[in-house]
Amino acid sequence: MGRFNLRKWYTNDLNLRKRFSETDNSIRKHAVKILGLIWDTVEDNLKFDLACIIEYAKQLPLTKRSVLKLAVKIFDPLGLLSPFTVNLKIKFPQMGVNHVDWDTNLDSSLRKWWNISIDDLIWLADIRIPRCYTISRLILNQNTRIFNSVLCRSYYTKTNIQIRHRANKRPQTTTNQKE
Repeated sequence: MGRFNLRKWYTNDLNLRKRFSETDNSIRKHAVKILGLIWDTVEDNLKFDLACIIEYAKQLPLTKRSVLKLAVKIFDPLGLLSPFTVNLKIKFPQMGVNHVDWDTNLDSSLRKWWNISIDDLIWLADIRIPRCYTISRLILNQNTRIFNSVLCRSYYTKTNIQIRHRANKRPQTTTNQKE
């Protein structure tokens, strides 16, 4: 066999972490970036990596250009932040219709919307998502339903995953939506 030396890997298993932490420094990290999220290997949950984006947004002048800068800066390949990012993307063309110039300060209603958006970002940074929903050997059945819709301002896709397992009488449902 190859006997390759595995490096830069992470686990949520405490026994494996103890076993390999003596030889591999990377295993000591408890927070790992993955797919635009941070995986806390101790708590085994995911959270949004938004601290830098929040600070960036707070420093931006309140202009149409800033709205676009913030919208494109958010990396969200899983679409978990799409209710927030779609709000930015919908508001941006509305500014064009209302003839808002690129570098002119936003009016009071748009400033209020911007401040609420920044507060939403701060709130989103506190959300924790469990990485594992169930143990596979306990699954009785699993259903996946995908819905698509075209609204007047955006496209919408919603995925529901429903898992029923032995330990729980009620099905566990996970929803992801992408707009």
